[in-house]
Amino acid sequence: MSQRSSLLPRGGSSSPTRYTRGLFDFRRYNRLGPDAQLNMRVVLGGWLGGDPLPLERRLSVDGPGALPGFDFRSARDGTDVGTCSGGPTVPGRPAECERIALGQIEYRGDLRLKFTGNWEDWPRRFHSAHGDVQWVLFADAGRGWRIGPQEGTLSYPSGTWPPLSTFRSDIGLGLDFAGIGVYAAKSVSTPAEPINFFVRLRHRF
Repeated sequence: MSQRSSLLPRGGSSSPTRYTRGLFDFRRYNRLGPDAQLNMRVVLGGWLGGDPLPLERRLSVDGPGALPGFDFRSARDGTDVGTCSGGPTVPGRPAECERIALGQIEYRGDLRLKFTGNWEDWPRRFHSAHGDVQWVLFADAGRGWRIGPQEGTLSYPSGTWPPLSTFRSDIGLGLDFAGIGVYAAKSVSTPAEPINFFVRLRHRF
């Protein structure tokens, strides 16, 4: 998707910028049996060509929707591969990544309980033949990076993929009550991060 912006990219001039940005979201839902699902998702996105992305078009891999084992936009020591912040911090800690990669996998099993009972107005897509309460096990891995000369673990040339050892990762579990999910997630790549608890009003993906 080619776009034009008048806002300044990092290190850019005051003239309009022209760039191409794309986002690919691949999902696979697998029914393993009457009571079990194995679901997978891969997200790739960011700069494809042209001028550097202006700040308002940059991306991040952060927060409950991506890597819930890490606090959203929290201050961290060293390079932050979730938001790509580095050097002088931009006020508000906005997303600064020019490319992102994210992989998610989850295993769901039915508990054969009917949470909504006879609530006729509740969305039917969350119901199964046995009930509408599921347990969920999940794992996520992802990061963002900038495009440019090799610079530690923050910046990589356009045709280069960051090492998998630099990706953030987490694992977690939860209960899904007819689309209302209660989860706990723990960072694997940064063990010092505390366990995060969160609620979602729809499936993770």
